Amino acid sequence: MRILHALPNLSGGGAERQLGYLAEAQARAGHEVSVAYLVPGPEGVSERFARVDLHALPASGNYDPRLLARLVSLVRRLRPDVVHTWILQMDVLAGAAARLTGTPWVCREPVSGGAYGGAWKHRLRERLLRGADAIVANSRAGERHWAERGTRASLATIPNALDLEAIEKAAPRRPEVLRDGPFALAASRLENQQKNVSGLLAGLRLALEAQAVEAVVCGEGPYRAQAEAFVAGAGLSGRIHLPGFARDLWSYMKAAGVFVSVSYLEGQPNTVMEAMACGCPLVVSDIPVHREFLDEESALFVDPDDAAAIARAVTRCLAEPEAARARAEEARRRAANWSVAEMARRYERVYDACLARRRR
Repeated sequence: MRILHALPNLSGGGAERQLGYLAEAQARAGHEVSVAYLVPGPEGVSERFARVDLHALPASGNYDPRLLARLVSLVRRLRPDVVHTWILQMDVLAGAAARLTGTPWVCREPVSGGAYGGAWKHRLRERLLRGADAIVANSRAGERHWAERGTRASLATIPNALDLEAIEKAAPRRPEVLRDGPFALAASRLENQQKNVSGLLAGLRLALEAQAVEAVVCGEGPYRAQAEAFVAGAGLSGRIHLPGFARDLWSYMKAAGVFVSVSYLEGQPNTVMEAMACGCPLVVSDIPVHREFLDEESALFVDPDDAAAIARAVTRCLAEPEAARARAEEARRRAANWSVAEMARRYERVYDACLARRRR
């Protein structure tokens, strides 16, 4: 099968990581896999794409009007059996190219419906997706979003995958910025509307006031300056650390006393899943997406707007390590089902079904 994936950049975010896993698995299975993209990322193209045919699309910016024509030309030249789009920009542009060329189109839905506003680009995406062959969400909430809109596209839920072998090989390691002692860990895009970084920091501040511990919040994003100002203003610059993007996150997870994620909205959060596979105790926001794969036997749930509740849960994990480890072990057992190979098999079934419907 010839498969063309399209996404805006290869910068190493959650969607890019999932595409890297999937594209490599598909190539190993004998499919002809291509990836079209705009931006290679800060350090070039990831080694995850070593087995696929990469196509960089020249563009003067995200709204370059020539991009659609270039994607149409690429689809006509490669003649893929399926175009698979990732992230809003390519859902619109590569999705339109698939429709213009009559190519089966599969779109990945990475979030639940509450993440979309009334912006023109969201409305355009929704209109175009009425003509998709299949929409694959990574959460049941994402699938419900499209079922409620009466789309004609085939709907499916395929969870994100984990590189379980690589995670298993990662050795526990503390971030170098820390002193001795237990620490709390968080990792996400530093963005407030969905990721609730301000609530996370407020909860960590109260937890650190109650215990002699430290916290590490990994990630980059538009809220970084405000996060740094909050930490400095609270007098916690030596105890809440903001090291940016972390390459050794799995090692940190295996050394941390608790991993904290208090987002308002998620699709299926990679970092929470990775913390589960690493056996790190969890404190998560009580939102439907987290409830899809976690419960009280595997995590502590908190109101994301209640800083005191976040602090109490963090403190409880660190003060009751045996109970925390028992929950973490149950979470790790569940994470064992999220292999890359299984994700690739399920996507292949979606592609086959789309092609069968086209033939009929």
